[in-house]
Amino acid sequence: RRQLKCACFCVCVPAYPSMNVPSVLVAWGSNSSSQLGAQDARRSPSIVQLPFSSPPAAVACGAEHCAVVLRSGRLVLFGRNKEGQCGAGEENRDVVAPICLPPFSRPVTLVACGSSHTIALAGQVYEWGLLLAQSRGDENREGYQRYGKSMMGAEDSNEFRERLVRQSFEKYLLSSECHEEGREIVQTPRAAMGLPNKEVKGLATGWAHAAVLMEDGRVWAAGYNEKGQLGIGTRVNNGCFVECHSPKDVKFQKVAAGLNHLAACATDGSVYTWGLGSLGQLGLGKKKEARTPTRVQSLVEMDFQVVDVVAGDNHTLAQNRDGEVCGWGHTEYFQLGTRVGERQGTDNPIRIRVNGVRSISAGGKFSLVALDDGIHTWGWNSNRELGQGAFQYGVHPMPVQLTTLPAQTHLDFVSISCGANYAACVVQPKDMDAQHAAWGPRNPRLAAHQNMQPDFVLKTVDGAVRCHRRVLKVRCPKLIEDESITQSWPTSSVQKIVDYLYSDREPLNKTVDQQLVQLAVTLGLGRFKAILEDRSTARAAAEGEGQYVRVNGKWVQQDTLEQPVNTGGIPESTFYEDMAMLQQGGDLVLRLKGPDGVLNVTAWRSLLCDAHYFAALLDRGFLEANQSEVIVQVDDAAAAAAAITFMHTGDRRRVSYGNVDPSALWKVADLFGMDDVVELGEEWTATM
Repeated sequence: RRQLKCACFCVCVPAYPSMNVPSVLVAWGSNSSSQLGAQDARRSPSIVQLPFSSPPAAVACGAEHCAVVLRSGRLVLFGRNKEGQCGAGEENRDVVAPICLPPFSRPVTLVACGSSHTIALAGQVYEWGLLLAQSRGDENREGYQRYGKSMMGAEDSNEFRERLVRQSFEKYLLSSECHEEGREIVQTPRAAMGLPNKEVKGLATGWAHAAVLMEDGRVWAAGYNEKGQLGIGTRVNNGCFVECHSPKDVKFQKVAAGLNHLAACATDGSVYTWGLGSLGQLGLGKKKEARTPTRVQSLVEMDFQVVDVVAGDNHTLAQNRDGEVCGWGHTEYFQLGTRVGERQGTDNPIRIRVNGVRSISAGGKFSLVALDDGIHTWGWNSNRELGQGAFQYGVHPMPVQLTTLPAQTHLDFVSISCGANYAACVVQPKDMDAQHAAWGPRNPRLAAHQNMQPDFVLKTVDGAVRCHRRVLKVRCPKLIEDESITQSWPTSSVQKIVDYLYSDREPLNKTVDQQLVQLAVTLGLGRFKAILEDRSTARAAAEGEGQYVRVNGKWVQQDTLEQPVNTGGIPESTFYEDMAMLQQGGDLVLRLKGPDGVLNVTAWRSLLCDAHYFAALLDRGFLEANQSEVIVQVDDAAAAAAAITFMHTGDRRRVSYGNVDPSALWKVADLFGMDDVVELGEEWTATM
């Protein structure tokens, strides 16, 4: 399998909020090495199930592996591990299920993932994966010259031909691409060498190099240096970190790494770049390479004061205090969010049409930004890394379709990151008092419709809660039979009940609400009552995962961690059966005509219109828009019926759909424009 190359920048863990504030990890795009945290064909934005009691705080994406820092200070990794980049201690095996690394001496606060290596800060800097031997460049001088180069990178034609033949033979005939000259696989974290005894402020990793930003504003780098990406004025590789030769009066505040270049923004708002610039990624005009940090003068002329900078494979993005973004470098795949005259790249910064940006990230051939109301992507989309559906590319910034989460207006994207052809983010609610629908509702489509055209009002002691009569009829008939039952209860409690009915998930708060328990008893919601009572907190050991605390000024790890204990007394959910009943009461009959006959399926028009095919058929003035019975021609009626049922129930259990052909399911779902059903069919096909 081809080894993907990707750059990644460091993510910083925010100040630890209360452990009661929920957060989730969402990922999408390519899952070739299980870098989405599961071994399935899912590619649209989905919640990654992290089997740890501590919620995620930050995420960093490498080429095909992913690292997540938990609020407890522990580090979780998953994805490709052929070169040891997951630190699992076992080579040539992808990490399918997220694993928690053994504890470091102090909590992990920074992490960065490169193409085939990872670095993290836990009191000191650690590194693992495919790395150079830990030696200074001057110690490798003789070997480096035997390799066919002088200290300044000169190489005669005969040496060049010999090296090219040798590398080609090793890479393509012996498949030894992960054991390049001078590099070795380090399967478990080791302490980085050469760094000064100072506080670390930032980390960044590229294809085969890494950078560390110190508190004093100086940048140190290690790894491959054939393009001058270490910024030391030569092309000598270094297994130990060495200080970049930036101007002494410049103090950097952020550092980022591309495939073979580095970028850093200074406290005065300027940006310096160095390394490879053949596609304009340095922003230095026609300059193809810089071996020391060089100022991007065009940003000064634009009066663009930069506060953050990130780097993709071969493009660079910068953000100013006003939430504006500009970029430069490779443009062939629309990584800069616009159509540029130069097909290959632009070496001068251009403004990207997006405002109100809070944070930025750059991936292989695409870009990602977080705004107050959601996240937007643009660029190449061959693996649905844009999170906007199935199409080839996105020229301009467009919102990611986070259908598995509550309304985006209530979400805070605390960490975003791009890999080679996938992306991930850590999300938490902005307002805990609002008590939104729980994370990961069993049927995301139904949860998304909770506030759309409600037709029933539940009056409360201090207001009202609006919902749908048809949902209450199958989930909690008592609310319809006695409309006065909620009038003596506060709106907050009734809203939590309604949220549960739509999502089948518990409220976000982690404390037992006795008033809510009493209301659940009144309404006959035995399962919801059991869920609430099951939250009694106990001191339970968190195997493989402890909580860091300060004791006498030092960081130590607790042996136990407060977490909810499942007593086993929660009844099985009837949600999917209730949703099947809801579908049977639909306002539309679909006559699905296939080669084997006709199947009649009942459906709700409002839910169907979430799919592009039915939105066009039923909502845009066609004859069928006013009919209660509609004929639909399909290649496989059973598969079409299964796709429509999934839209109503969200049931991913294969047994619920009989002997439906998975390949037929994803084909008809693709026709209807149901991306989540397409992935379900692909997932089933992969497990056959």
